[in-house]
This record gives sequence, C-alpha cells and structure tokens, in this order.
Amino acid sequence: MLTLLFNFPVQFLMYIPGMIFFLRFLMQYARCDFYHPVSQFVYKVTAPFLKVFRNLCFDNINVAALLNMVLIPFIIFTLFSLQGVQDGFSSVSLKDFAVLFAINIVFVVWTVIEILLILLIVTAVLSWIPSARGINIYLLTLLKPVTGFFDKYIPSIGYISLSFLVVFLLLQFIDSTIMPRFLFFVIGLAK
Repeated sequence: MLTLLFNFPVQFLMYIPGMIFFLRFLMQYARCDFYHPVSQFVYKVTAPFLKVFRNLCFDNINVAALLNMVLIPFIIFTLFSLQGVQDGFSSVSLKDFAVLFAINIVFVVWTVIEILLILLIVTAVLSWIPSARGINIYLLTLLKPVTGFFDKYIPSIGYISLSFLVVFLLLQFIDSTIMPRFLFFVIGLAK
C-alpha cells in the first residue's frame, strides 16, 4: 500500500475526479458565471454523479459535490490498494478501511491545496497578459472565497491586493511542511 501512496502518476489519476468535484463546489460557492465554458464543462461532467445525492445544497454550498469529492477517490483508492490482497475484501479489517479512509481524506485535502495553488499561479501569470482578461476575471471570482477572508484584514496597496500573496505563501507552507508530516502521522497510526 505504501508504494501506491508515493506513486505520483497513479495518485494524480485517482484524484482527478475529486479535483473536478472541488471545482464544481468552488464555482457554486463563489457564484461564478454559469454560462462560462469552463463552468459548463464542469457542470456537464459532474451532473450525473450529483444526482445520486439529489443535488444536496444548502444555499450556495454544494454538499453533494463535497461528498463525491471524498467518496469517488476513496472507492478508487480502496480498489487500487486491495489489488494485491489475495482474499479481496474478506481479509481486510474495519481498521484497514478506516486507515484507508483517513489517508484518502489527507490526500483530498492535499489535492484541494494543490488546486488552489495552481489556480493562484495561473491567475498571477494571466494578470500580466492583457488578452486573457476574461479568464483572469473568472479565476479571480473563483478564488474570491479564499482570498476574500484575508482582504478584510490585510490592507491593499493602491490596486495591489496583498491577500493574494499571503494566501499563496500560507498554502505553500501547508503544502510543503504540514501535509507531508500529517500524512506520515496517519500512516504511523496504521501500524
């Protein structure tokens, strides 16, 4: 199982569905333009899966997208993890499933942080390209729930918002320092 955890291409492929459902959640939470092509693509890809939970939504919080963001990668992760087990599900204890679920939660949170970092970098790069103004405004709207909290407390310098930089540095610190240690802590609980 540990070799699967550190096999980056397999891990990345397992969490692509989670990424898409997180984007769906973030788009709905930030109230992004529904008719934007990116929104339409994510909506059409995720719509059949969200019908399973009957589009559980509270105001602009899409609980169904969050559940799918956690459950679909967990199912894929569990199937990949049990691939080498001889007896299949019968030889796996409840503790093993709990550990797999805890590791999955860590990876889901880590994937969310990675997505936010990628969105922040792409937004920063696109801000220097005048012809990409439309997509940049869309990405800024998408990131507003994350950067908006810090906008309240960190004053901007003219038209430059420092909250963008603070969020990037904070997420980078969590991504490189806290998440690996937390993952090894969860793996240590399995022993």
